[in-house]
Amino acid sequence: MNETIENITNIILEYNEIEIDKTNGFYLNEMLKDLTTNLFYLETIRSKHHLHFEKIIHTEVSKGKSVARATNKANVEVPEIYHLRRLMTAGYRVADAIRTNISFLKSELSHLKTD
Repeated sequence: MNETIENITNIILEYNEIEIDKTNGFYLNEMLKDLTTNLFYLETIRSKHHLHFEKIIHTEVSKGKSVARATNKANVEVPEIYHLRRLMTAGYRVADAIRTNISFLKSELSHLKTD
């Protein structure tokens, strides 16, 4: 999991440094592919942790505790859920930004061809 998070971090750092011009659409597309592939892998990890998280809540509620108290306990016992949720949300936002840049480049190339 840490290696995947590091891969995502490196992709985002590369994206932050890249200068958007008409020649790097292919590179952006490769970055998007790598980013979404790594996010998919994190989704599989998150789903495993989420099952454990839900099991804790179910067990605690079955013992008579409130859902809020059970959720608090699950948050303490499975901190990866919060961590992954935050990282993945940010990763998906960067993927959306890359898609927007690719669309912009396509639009610019289309306008250049018609001029």
